[in-house]
Amino acid sequence: MKDDVHAFHYLTVGIALLLIVFIMISNSLKGEKPKKDTYSTVGIADTTNTDKKDAQEALDEIVVREDQEITVRQLFEALYEDTYYAKHLSAKGTYGDGYIVDDDFTYDYYYNDGNWKSILEGNGIFHLSRYNSSDEENPKATFTYYRWNEDGEAKSAFLYDGYKQVAQQMNIEALLWPDLTNTSSLEVTLQENLNEGGDYYVTLSGRNYWDEKVLPWQKANAFYIEFVKYRFDQHTHKLKSIEAYEEKYSCILKVMPNFEPGEGNPDFEIPVVTDGNARINDILLGNVAISLGADMQISQIDQSGWSETASSIWNDTVSALEGQSPTIGYFEQVLIWKALDQGLNDVKKSYAVLYDGETVLLRYSFIKDGSEVGYIFVPIKKDGAVEINQNALALSSDGELTCYSDGGILVKFEMTDALYSEEYYTLSESGTYIWSYLLTSEDDDTSNMQKGHKGKASFIDYDAG
Repeated sequence: MKDDVHAFHYLTVGIALLLIVFIMISNSLKGEKPKKDTYSTVGIADTTNTDKKDAQEALDEIVVREDQEITVRQLFEALYEDTYYAKHLSAKGTYGDGYIVDDDFTYDYYYNDGNWKSILEGNGIFHLSRYNSSDEENPKATFTYYRWNEDGEAKSAFLYDGYKQVAQQMNIEALLWPDLTNTSSLEVTLQENLNEGGDYYVTLSGRNYWDEKVLPWQKANAFYIEFVKYRFDQHTHKLKSIEAYEEKYSCILKVMPNFEPGEGNPDFEIPVVTDGNARINDILLGNVAISLGADMQISQIDQSGWSETASSIWNDTVSALEGQSPTIGYFEQVLIWKALDQGLNDVKKSYAVLYDGETVLLRYSFIKDGSEVGYIFVPIKKDGAVEINQNALALSSDGELTCYSDGGILVKFEMTDALYSEEYYTLSESGTYIWSYLLTSEDDDTSNMQKGHKGKASFIDYDAG
């Protein structure tokens, strides 16, 4: 009997222990629920329908608290008055996915006598070590985004120095002054957060509305703003912060305004921008000197006579500038003079920024009697603190030219009805053109040498400084 009691006791204890273990495992699998913000929804309206009246009614829905009435439209009207006419408004902010790209920026806005202008200055880093196992240094960049109004039209200019994928244009005015006259693509939500003193939160949702308004480069960076959340002080109705969220509901852009920043620098100058890459922009505007190489690479198969003409133009230009470090503008003046001496009528100028982002390829098209007769390609690459050209490449217009974004150039000639020749020139890491190969065949197909390139180079016309 005694043994039975002991057995029953041990059985009971065992069952109890198993029950406790089961409860503990169950709770651990569930995990502790994250603490939720306590929101009180004081006004929600879906304005994605086609009824214009209903869409606007969402902005005018009255919320009453502490004997005060407020609407979403009134909050944004007050925000416009506070910001558009501000003698000086500043802000600090962050941008990025929080993993690979991180940017910090400052923003300053000035209004004076009907005109406004703003400057956004930032710096960022691309966390290469998080992207892959590379031991390379994380690429960085600084950037400046200028915006202003001119004759009632918004203008902008953007410059970056460093890794382009880090630099980001951010149109803060598009966030401060959303267009609420057409809300057909927006969903408007007004809430108050009881955990934070009852501040008002207004959320404007709709990718079709925000696409490319705030982040002009966002498609290239694979970010899309799904909704923007505005936080307003419950008493003063002043803006406290703006947060933009992408489709995975993570905040990619945050702006913290300062309505009393002091005088600032309202007289900052807006630069002339030909290319967004600040270093290349300085080359094209003639702000820096270049060092010219004396050598020229010429075609091995061109029979047009352009190689001789181009060589004479290049040699005469280099000789005239011997011992000098000219700006691009002065170099081009001499080049054009020497071209006129050879009986040519005009020279067209264009440039392409190559794939590495560090090399600019200048292309000069020479005109005679209204037709292009040939080209001179001049690569310029940074070497320490100096902008250097190692050599030039002369090619006639008789051949079919394809220029790639790594600087390589393929030239194809139709020798007879059944015979084709092509030659290829490689741009080395030092910025020197090297003759690579010559191929002659009866096949009209393009060469396999084209495979593996980063794509074709895109040339832009310009006027040098």
